[in-house]
Amino acid sequence: RFLEREVATEKLIEVGGAAIGPVVEALASNKLEVTTRGMHILQELALSRDVAVEEAARQALERIAAPRVTALARRAAATLARLEEARRDRALQELKQLGAVVTTTNPNMFVPMAERCRVELGDQWRGTDKDLARLRWLRGVGELVLLGPQVTDAWLAYVVAIEDLPTLTVKRAKVTDEGL
Repeated sequence: RFLEREVATEKLIEVGGAAIGPVVEALASNKLEVTTRGMHILQELALSRDVAVEEAARQALERIAAPRVTALARRAAATLARLEEARRDRALQELKQLGAVVTTTNPNMFVPMAERCRVELGDQWRGTDKDLARLRWLRGVGELVLLGPQVTDAWLAYVVAIEDLPTLTVKRAKVTDEGL
């Protein structure tokens, strides 16, 4: 019954990481409703605040998407794409709350989709080194600016995880040659 399936779906999400294996197993059935619910569960777990659960769910989705020839693989790839956008938005919001300055500009007024995002971690930054782990989700950011003496080699280890970062500016930082 529908209500039982809805409750079961919510309970699997609540269980967290322990649900990932059984959900992936169930996806092998190739039933439409199982696929739809399974992708929803993995997506919700991949958006978890628990880093271990988030990573395990993401890895499961990547394994499912790898063949790229089945409907399930295509659906997993689409779920991963939605996750990237959601994680980026969440990371930007959380970084803002920690004092990052996030600005969006459009360098080409004739191409509205050409918006560039600039993230600056400077004097207003109140986060810790652990909070910098959010930087890895900043795909599509045009520029990252690290400003001030609080910027150290440890910060650069988090910057390396950002894919496709065209511009990195580091000013007045305590960064060594080894860090670079």
